[in-house]
Amino acid sequence: MNELKFFLLAAFLLGVQPVAAQNPEPLKLAAKYEMPASVKGRFDHLGIDAAGNRLFVVAEEAKEVLVFDFSHWEIYPRD
Repeated sequence: MNELKFFLLAAFLLGVQPVAAQNPEPLKLAAKYEMPASVKGRFDHLGIDAAGNRLFVVAEEAKEVLVFDFSHWEIYPRD
């Protein structure tokens, strides 16, 4: 039993490779959107359409689905 523990420990230690800390560049702001007046509070649900470059968002109190169109940088529906 001790041999098995030693073997598993050795395999683990040999398999572990040191990971160098990466310094990724900071995130950059891609766009700003003006929210419709009906949007208050927070967002409840999100859905994505990767093929259509759209993000579907439901605001907590807006009672409507907002569509962020990343191809044209617009929000539908607008006030």
